[in-house]
Amino acid sequence: MKSFQLSQRRSSFARGDASSDFRPLSFANSIVQKGKIKTVEMAKSGNKMATLLNLILVLSLVLMISIAESRKLGEEAVACDSVYGAEEGDTCESVIQKFQLGADFFLSINPNLNCDNFFVGQWLCTEGTVN
Repeated sequence: MKSFQLSQRRSSFARGDASSDFRPLSFANSIVQKGKIKTVEMAKSGNKMATLLNLILVLSLVLMISIAESRKLGEEAVACDSVYGAEEGDTCESVIQKFQLGADFFLSINPNLNCDNFFVGQWLCTEGTVN
């Protein structure tokens, strides 16, 4: 009997002459509508969260790059207080003797110096500190 009523309702609905006892599922429709609203709200909040996380990621990346650029890993920062322009015939040994410096100290305050190949006018740090 139920299958006959269900098929009768389907056929009358398909013809467009819905019977008076056929009611749309308003409760189910309201649930679907509320679900859509919640889905949209969740999408909006998820979008805000994604934007916030992207902003945090970009700021972190900028911070890491700026730190890496300012100080290379494994290198110590040198604060040079006095410099000397190399002259013709200068060597590391002659500059060390001229300014009465220790060899280790001189090389530590001039970390990128190639003692075998420096040029006239090259700035050499003669006083400073290594941080």
